[in-house]
Amino acid sequence: MNNKRIINSKKNLLNNKEIINVNPDNQILHPISTSWIKNKNVTNPICLTKYQILNNELNIINPYKCKTNNDDYKSFLFIPPIGLTAHDIIKIYDVDSIDKLHNWLNEHLDGTNLTNNLSVNYLTIIRLVNCWIRVNFETLKNYNNILIKIISKLFKFYFGDNITIPNFDKEISDYIDYWMNKKSDNEFKLNIINDFYTYIIKKFKLKSNT
Repeated sequence: MNNKRIINSKKNLLNNKEIINVNPDNQILHPISTSWIKNKNVTNPICLTKYQILNNELNIINPYKCKTNNDDYKSFLFIPPIGLTAHDIIKIYDVDSIDKLHNWLNEHLDGTNLTNNLSVNYLTIIRLVNCWIRVNFETLKNYNNILIKIISKLFKFYFGDNITIPNFDKEISDYIDYWMNKKSDNEFKLNIINDFYTYIIKKFKLKSNT
């Protein structure tokens, strides 16, 4: 009986797209997208949802109170998005080329670009870059210099001027070569930004600020 209750609970959780209400004039971290959601309405709640396609657009919010009124927030913290591949993600964000990715980063790195009450945060940016690397992994094996500017931009954005590294671009270039030879595109965890940061901290014996 216990097993049946657990299975049914998981099935209902996956079928229902609603997650939790965000009260008026309140904010919360979306448990799946890791986007920071702000409800600027001072009278009505909004409903956080799983990824859903509405009018040919990807949405994670319904602009009204959840119909179920269930609080599944903690449950979704442990469930990854279902049915979205790295290819899907770069198509959704329209960053299939290196130029589009550069432009997108320039527009969103200040964290102020808002779409459907969604503020793009650092975790979202890192996920998108890692998806782009995964999709273009084979090409990047031979032409990975394009990653130098991306990694440098993200590293300096997040860590600012707190860390000064001599020959920084060369450090990035050498690490990219090492990392690309070590990794494969089908690895579950593919995060060159965090890996490079860990490498820099160890090599130069710096104190981590994370």
